[in-house]
Amino acid sequence: MVLSRFSLLLVPVALLAAAKPLSETYKEVSTQIIGAALADRDGYAKLSYLCDRIGNRLSGSDSLNAAIEWAAAQMKRDGLENVATAPVKVPHWVRGREDAEMVAPVRHPLTMLGLGGSVATPPDGITAEVLPVATFDALNALGREKVAGKIVLFNVPYEGYGKTVAYRGSGPSRAAKLGAVAMLLRSVGSLAMQTPHTGALNYSETDPKIPAAAITFEDATLIQRLTDAGETVSVHLYMEAHTLPDADSANVMGEILGREKPEEIVVMGGHIDSWDVGAERRTMAAASWPRSKRQPSSGNWVCIPGGRCAWCSGPMRKTERPGQSPIGLWSAPRYTTMWPPSKWMAAPKSRSGSA
Repeated sequence: MVLSRFSLLLVPVALLAAAKPLSETYKEVSTQIIGAALADRDGYAKLSYLCDRIGNRLSGSDSLNAAIEWAAAQMKRDGLENVATAPVKVPHWVRGREDAEMVAPVRHPLTMLGLGGSVATPPDGITAEVLPVATFDALNALGREKVAGKIVLFNVPYEGYGKTVAYRGSGPSRAAKLGAVAMLLRSVGSLAMQTPHTGALNYSETDPKIPAAAITFEDATLIQRLTDAGETVSVHLYMEAHTLPDADSANVMGEILGREKPEEIVVMGGHIDSWDVGAERRTMAAASWPRSKRQPSSGNWVCIPGGRCAWCSGPMRKTERPGQSPIGLWSAPRYTTMWPPSKWMAAPKSRSGSA
């Protein structure tokens, strides 16, 4: 009996081993699509309009609403079918004025950006000693006695976005758990050049909410060098960040219906919003939908010969899990009620247009 069960398991494994990888199965089709995309400047033209004429589009902002209206109208002009703007509530976080300065042992302005969803400092700001750490373990080893009342700086070397971004997400709550009054973060990215990098944080439900901001690689390493030299580094941090009630927004959806199996769906999606400090390159994913296959100038973009290509450009979406950041994944649940995932054949998503 045991041998029989074992034999049954061998069959699908053997079949999987013999199957061609998807990269080979769809190599010819994908090469055609990539070639058409590289030759067609339509996506970049849309991107230019969105960034140059509408600008940054933080969720809840008037500029995001303008971008949604523009995207829906453009999809219709491009011949997409079933174009719709499905209502969804989105977070409305406002950055406000913010600044940071090293006040001891020398005075030095810090280039900073508050993290999305952060709370504000008190009206007079926060002035406190900075405690640099490189890992969560190093922070925990210090304990509450050494952390309480200080500003924790996560001076974490960049080891890839997926690994390093954890310090931006949960760093504020981890520092607050031990009594820190604020958190600074070495910007999550490989680029220096005094460029801070914002992004969303994720406060826990059980720990105090403290102000959190990203500073540049140069400023983080300056603080580290001074601390290593035995100096006590103090920083003054001021932030007016606050969150307003959820705002009305929408997903923008359009379809290219297939010839043979229009009930089967290939979903492609990207952000149409952006951070408030720039129009952002990731907008390319939201601005590069193909024209309808009925328009010969489009290079005959067809996602799959028999199915349906559904394009969704939406605000930052929210998953339904406790402790989610105010700026986070928000509108996907609304989207799935309109196009049930049981009919999805593929669902690529991109921040940079590669979908």
